[in-house]
Amino acid sequence: MTLALPPKPQSLREYVEAYLKQAIVGGKYKPGDRLIEREICELLGVSRPPVREALRQLEADKLITHELHRGPVIASVSCEEASELYAFRALLESFAVAEFSRLASDAQIKELGLAIKKLNEAAKKVDKQPLLEAKSLVYKIILDGCGNQLVSESLNKLLDRVNILRGTSLLQPDRFSSLPTVPTFSQSGIPGFQLSVWHGPYAPKDTPKPVIDRFAKALNIALKDPVLVSRFTEMDAAVAIPAMANPAALSKFLAADIERWKTAMKNAGVKPQ
Repeated sequence: MTLALPPKPQSLREYVEAYLKQAIVGGKYKPGDRLIEREICELLGVSRPPVREALRQLEADKLITHELHRGPVIASVSCEEASELYAFRALLESFAVAEFSRLASDAQIKELGLAIKKLNEAAKKVDKQPLLEAKSLVYKIILDGCGNQLVSESLNKLLDRVNILRGTSLLQPDRFSSLPTVPTFSQSGIPGFQLSVWHGPYAPKDTPKPVIDRFAKALNIALKDPVLVSRFTEMDAAVAIPAMANPAALSKFLAADIERWKTAMKNAGVKPQ
């Protein structure tokens, strides 16, 4: 991944911090990666003091942690932390939008409308960088117009932490085409770990077989529609292969999936509460 160096501001500490934050959020550094002072100094052409100051600030922002015998490493986000982050993010975003609605000028409202239009256009493109830039612009307009600097600063720092999750959210054996630079778990040193999300229709237990067969036939016809298949592909999803797209195969798959998770829970020592 090629990362452009940010323009040098007045403070060297800010320069180093801006580069490292961009590298972390952009995926150049992954959770658990070490940050070696000497390498950063050589890359950015600065001495160690501003690098150490920048690392202390990033640690305060919870983007990195300091591990014994390893030094500064990119922070990881646990499931519990992720849940708390998204809950807090929802609160801050709701407040910011409400205040923007109350305080924004006509010019700011028009600007937001144009930014949302650009966001919708960017979402249709294969290249996701314009989407990220368009989303950042929407956030900037709302936060600038909400009239609360503390909320703006807090939400921006929160979003930086949320972005770390991108490096650990792909649990499929293959990379998503929309995020080609994000490694799979296997490529990150955790082989054999796979988790997929699947969907299947269900009917009440006593539903007559002819009704189920008719529904399954109609569903299979719909799943062959080129527009639907294309939409699934855009979302990095896949339609079930013909051998799996029938009631008997789904029942067999579900039984095997239940047994797989029973084994996983038993090995992990998970007990019913």
